Amino acid sequence: MTYTASIKARNSRGKGTRANVLDWKSGRVVECLSQGEKWTFLCLRWDDRVKDICEQYAMDGRIISKTAETMGIPVPHNELSTDFLVTYHGGSNMAVSVKNSEKDLENASVARRQALEKYYWESQGIPWVLIYKSRINRIKGDNIRLCVRYYDPSTVTDRLSLIAHK
Repeated sequence: MTYTASIKARNSRGKGTRANVLDWKSGRVVECLSQGEKWTFLCLRWDDRVKDICEQYAMDGRIISKTAETMGIPVPHNELSTDFLVTYHGGSNMAVSVKNSEKDLENASVARRQALEKYYWESQGIPWVLIYKSRINRIKGDNIRLCVRYYDPSTVTDRLSLIAHK
C-alpha cells in the first residue's frame, strides 16, 4: 500500500512556498508545505540508512488530547501532523519538524504545538528533532535534486542526459 500524506500541498493554507517532490526511491510524490521541508526531505532521503519517509504524518488525536491535558495546555481543535516520520533500515524511527528559523518559536501558539509534538513522539519512544530552514545546506539539497532527476530513465532525452543517467 502506498502512503498518502494527511495534508496535500495544494490544499495547504500556509504562507510557505509549497512543493511536490518526486521520491526517486519509491516513485511517490511527496507533499512538502514549504521550501524548508523540500530541502529537508532531499537531504534526509539521500541518506542510505533511510528506508522510507512519510510526510505530513497524522498524529493520533486521542493521544494528542491526553498529552495536551498532561502538559496543561489547550487541546488543539484541528488534526496535528508531523512534517516527516523517517523510518530507518532496521526499523527505528525519527520524527522531524521543520520551521523557518528560531524566530518562529517566538509565537506562543507555534511554540506550544512544537512542545506538544515533541512530547507526543518522545512519549512513544521515537526521537523528535526540530530543523530550521535557515540552517539547511541548500547547496547540498539543490545538488541532490539535480542528481536524482536522472534516476528515472524517462528523463533521458538526449546524449547528455543519458550520460547523467548512467
